[in-house]
Amino acid sequence: MSFLTPAKKLPFFIFDNLIIRTATLNDMNSIYSMGFDAWGDGLELSTYLLSCNRSEKYKKGTWYILEQDGYLLSSVICYALPSISGVSTIGIGSLSTPPDKRRNGFARSLLNAVTTEYYNRFQTRAFILFSDINPDYYKISGFEPLPDPLQKKEDTTCMVHCNNIDLKIIIESIKNNDILYF
Repeated sequence: MSFLTPAKKLPFFIFDNLIIRTATLNDMNSIYSMGFDAWGDGLELSTYLLSCNRSEKYKKGTWYILEQDGYLLSSVICYALPSISGVSTIGIGSLSTPPDKRRNGFARSLLNAVTTEYYNRFQTRAFILFSDINPDYYKISGFEPLPDPLQKKEDTTCMVHCNNIDLKIIIESIKNNDILYF
């Protein structure tokens, strides 16, 4: 995972009357706990949190949280990926919401806000994620699955959000160089 680097930090901002900010060290256990039911792999919570806190991959990203009145509603990690044939790219991962707050649109609000802000502030042209849920969830936010022959990892779908011209460039580039899972 040496290709992963933290994405440029977005400033604190308001989206749909909710606060979006860069996560602090004090937020991390709450962030990791949001995904425990999905990614805990049968571990005890304390063991899972220790593993997350030691994760080099998680340390290489920039974490954002969506909050209201001090309560964390959703989180996401962003990575600056190497440009793909000149197309600036952000990798998105670990989008999660606490179980008791799911199905309220918080994760989608955070995802849409972060992609919009990166596009507007840094002219980021493409966003890539690996979906381990039904890809239709991300299609609502403009992500499209790469064609089946380019899907290289089982149990996940590589998806891209960009304009049609950049999508063609990315697909052609990935045909020659596999996109690395993150």
